[in-house]
Amino acid sequence: MKLRIKGNSIRFRLTQSEVKIVEQTGLVKDQIKFSNSISLVYEIKAVTGLDYVEPIYSENKITLKVNESLIRDWTRSDQVTISSTFDFSSDENLTILIEKDFKCLSPRDEDESDMFPHPKQQ
Repeated sequence: MKLRIKGNSIRFRLTQSEVKIVEQTGLVKDQIKFSNSISLVYEIKAVTGLDYVEPIYSENKITLKVNESLIRDWTRSDQVTISSTFDFSSDENLTILIEKDFKCLSPRDEDESDMFPHPKQQ
């Protein structure tokens, strides 16, 4: 899973196997290790009783709680993105994107075998 942060926006990009994992288990996560004792964990968790995407940051962990049916519909369709805006004050918000990760159109030095086929290559 890739994590991209820019200003007040955060994007999670999932490979095909990660999409299957979150569909089957309701949880997919990864981490960035900064040392043997310090890491940043980031995860997507499907939950019931929630009508929106809720971001939580606590103890070096970013959790996106997402409505279970929203995740299920996304994983079982050609829909590329779950997009949400979380308002945390009257004039500030966090833009959240959860996306299926596509292969690049140009060659790169990265294993793309588990990425989704790019729509322009089909």
